[in-house]
Amino acid sequence: MRIELMARHQRLNAHYGSEPRSADASERAVEGENDEVVESLERASALELAHIENAIARLDAGNYGICSHCGITIKWARLQALPQASECINCAALP
Repeated sequence: MRIELMARHQRLNAHYGSEPRSADASERAVEGENDEVVESLERASALELAHIENAIARLDAGNYGICSHCGITIKWARLQALPQASECINCAALP
């Protein structure tokens, strides 16, 4: 997952701003909207990658699978579904 996200992040970063701009105003507007979508995807992949990096750091530190808020063990089913989870389901649901 980490390698895939790193590659996606690189592709999105390389794509952003690499295309020449059209001379037509309506096409530039569409290009601007497309840039916003690419930026949003890039931010989402960067955030997801940061969560994965944090999970790896917790694994290295020996506290992977321990809720960062209450200190209880995160259920295995949650970690299987969301390996980068840093909170148990109860703490994750808190506002």
